[in-house]
Amino acid sequence: TYISLGQEVLSGRLGRTRTYLTANWSSADLLPSSSYFLRAQVIGGVLTFYMQRGSLYDLPPESLKGTVNGASGGGFASTPLDMCLAWVMTGTPGSAPTVRAIYNRAQLTWTQTVNGTGVVYLPLDPHARAARLVAGNPTPAPNAVTSLAFVQTGWLGGNYSYLSPVATTPGNNAVGWATPSSPYMCVLFSSNVVNDVSVSTVTASFDHTQSRSLWQSYQAEHTLGATIADSDELLLSMGIKGHQALTDYSVGIGVNFTNAVNVHLSWEIIR
Repeated sequence: TYISLGQEVLSGRLGRTRTYLTANWSSADLLPSSSYFLRAQVIGGVLTFYMQRGSLYDLPPESLKGTVNGASGGGFASTPLDMCLAWVMTGTPGSAPTVRAIYNRAQLTWTQTVNGTGVVYLPLDPHARAARLVAGNPTPAPNAVTSLAFVQTGWLGGNYSYLSPVATTPGNNAVGWATPSSPYMCVLFSSNVVNDVSVSTVTASFDHTQSRSLWQSYQAEHTLGATIADSDELLLSMGIKGHQALTDYSVGIGVNFTNAVNVHLSWEIIR
């Protein structure tokens, strides 16, 4: 694997970007029940991997570089001179540590347009404090209802309320927490009629130390071609998701889509 990382040429004054080929590496023994971060920096012209203890809320040091085998402070996000690769949490002696990879890209945004039926995954890593999603289908499927919904695994529950021009009172679902074996999720699309089009904006807040996140969404829905607003909905939804399943970090947060025609998804991680 190749890594592009800054190399400091003059301390505190001048650096340059170089690309390195990674090599096999093993850490020293790790303390039990501790939080470590796998990091990489260029030392003496050589790409060096190391472990440093720390927390997810550590601030970057003034030097922008971590300390090899440091006892604290190693949880800061990647800098031009030092890349954070993974959060490593050890358990009892002899147990395998939990490793959660860090998402390193020049831009923390992700966009995709999907068609047909399938699943996509929203990238997530432990440095994400919050996230935003915009999802929409301006073009309806010709003979079917387009569906977009989170994969149910990990959700603890959710609810929704909606307004409609034909409803004298708001509609709602107040039982989304009642059945843990089949919880409701934060709603993305509530389309239920052929030619429905929808757009949703979603925000999420994460606490990775608790493996949990809180979500809210706002959706507008209309039946394309309708000359009255009887089918229109303005929907508010919320939900709570657990992230104990490591696939949320290694693969992403799953979103199912059905009968999609140019459904756009734009996802942004906020650190």
